[in-house]
Amino acid sequence: MTRKPRWFMLMCLMGIVMSLATCGEQGDDDSTDDDDDSDSDDDDTLTDDDSIPADDDDDNDDDNNDNDNDNDDDTVADDDNNNDDNDDNDDNDDDSFPACEQYATPLAVGRLDSADLDETSGIAVSLKNPGVLWAHNDSGDGAYLYAFDLEGAYLGRVTLAGVTAVDWEDMAVGPCDGDECLYVGDIGDNGAGRTDCGVYRAVEPEVNPYVPFGEIALDSWEHFAFSYPDGPRDAEALAVHPDGSVYIFGKYPGGTSAMYVFPELNPDEPVVLEHLGDLETGGALAIVTGADIHRDGTRLLLRTYISVLEWRLAAGEPFINILEAERRSQPFGLELQGEAVAYDPATGNYLHAAEGSRSMLYRVACQAFH
Repeated sequence: MTRKPRWFMLMCLMGIVMSLATCGEQGDDDSTDDDDDSDSDDDDTLTDDDSIPADDDDDNDDDNNDNDNDNDDDTVADDDNNNDDNDDNDDNDDDSFPACEQYATPLAVGRLDSADLDETSGIAVSLKNPGVLWAHNDSGDGAYLYAFDLEGAYLGRVTLAGVTAVDWEDMAVGPCDGDECLYVGDIGDNGAGRTDCGVYRAVEPEVNPYVPFGEIALDSWEHFAFSYPDGPRDAEALAVHPDGSVYIFGKYPGGTSAMYVFPELNPDEPVVLEHLGDLETGGALAIVTGADIHRDGTRLLLRTYISVLEWRLAAGEPFINILEAERRSQPFGLELQGEAVAYDPATGNYLHAAEGSRSMLYRVACQAFH
C-alpha cells in the first residue's frame, strides 16, 4: 500500500468530522433520541462506567449494580453461567458470544506499543487466548504477527516460517479443524495486476496476555491462492465466518464494496472467488480497509477511512442476507486513516486502530446488549 497524498488525507479528515457528527445524531440504530440514561452528547470523555458492558448475570445480587459486570474484569462478560470456575475469560462456547444492541463512546485504551509495528494494517482479537490482540504491518514487513494485550502492551512476535509477505492487508481469527487459526490476507493489489494473492492460515499458538513470550516460529501453515471472477483488484479487508468461510471485501472508491467468498479452502490449487454482491458504504471516501464477522455469525463490521459500519442479521439467518440488511453507522475514535477493526468475542465490544507507528487502540464498549 502506498502513502496517501496530503489532499486525500485532508479530504478524509473532513469526511471523518462529518461522519462523527452524523453518527452522533443517529446513534447505534440511526435513531435520533438516546435513552435518558446514556451519556450526554456534550461529553466526549468516558468515565469508567462508559466502557463497561451491561450486567450479564441476573443471579448476582451482590450490589444490584449493572455496571460491575459481576466479575473482577470490567471489560469481559462471563460467557458461561454453568461454569463456576470464577474465570470469566475461558468459558466461551458456540452460544455464548455477547451481541451488542447499543455501543458506548469510544475509549482510547493505549498505543500498540511495539516499534516494529510501524504501519498497522490488520487486527484480530483472540478467542483461544482471551485478552490477546494480534496485529500485523502493511507491505514491507516480514511474515510477522504481533501480539498485544487489549490495552496495547506488547507480548511478542509470531513468524510464519518460510513465508514472504507481499502485501498483507488484514487478518482474522477463526475455526479450523477443531482448533483456532490465524488467517492473514496477502490481498493488497494497488495496481490491480497481481496473480499471487492468497490467504495464509496457521494454528494459533497458546499465549498468555499477562506474560510476554518473545518469539514463536510457526513452521506449519497453509496457503490458499485465489483469483477474482472479474479480474485482479485491490482489497484490504478479510473476515472469517464461524462456519469457517473466508470472505474478502473489495477496496473501491465510490461508496461500495464487493463481497467475495472462497467456494472452498484448497491448499493444492487456486480457486476462483464467488462474487456475492455489493455493500453500500455511504460515500466516496468510505473506502473499506478492514472487516470482521461477529463470532455468532449475525454481524458484519467494516472499517472505512471515515467510518465504522455494521450490518446485523437475525439468529439463524444465512450470512448472504447481510447484503440486504440495514447499514448502521457506529461510533469510532478520531483517526486520520482508519485501517483495522475487530470484535472482541468475549465481551461484545469492538476495537479499532489506524495505520501508523504505535497506533492508538480504541475500545468501543457495549452499552446495552441485544
